[in-house]
Amino acid sequence: MKQVGIVVEKINDNAKVQFKRASACGENCAMCGGCEKTNSFVVAKNKISADVGDTVVLETDTKRVLTAAFLAYILPLILGICGYAIFGAIIGIIMFFIPFLILFFINKRLEEKYLPVIVRRVK
Repeated sequence: MKQVGIVVEKINDNAKVQFKRASACGENCAMCGGCEKTNSFVVAKNKISADVGDTVVLETDTKRVLTAAFLAYILPLILGICGYAIFGAIIGIIMFFIPFLILFFINKRLEEKYLPVIVRRVK
């Protein structure tokens, strides 16, 4: 995945980058009429030493994005449904929240691995 943004702050070896969030309708706002372009911020590895104000390209490994989405959305749903079907409602609810608890405790370890990387400046 690639995204273009502007460096707004340098944080040690990382940078805070501002970018416009893509809309669900593919920027064809006349189709849905509900688009609201919002600015988002992300911390990224600053391997090219980009300075504040530079327009840069961020890159994130698609496999890692899909893995993170699976861990955060799909796995809790699967565990919750299986727990409910096998054991009942209470165990289903508990099993739904187990992946969130695990992610909460290992977040710091995974955070650095899943950061996007600034790959180049845009001229």
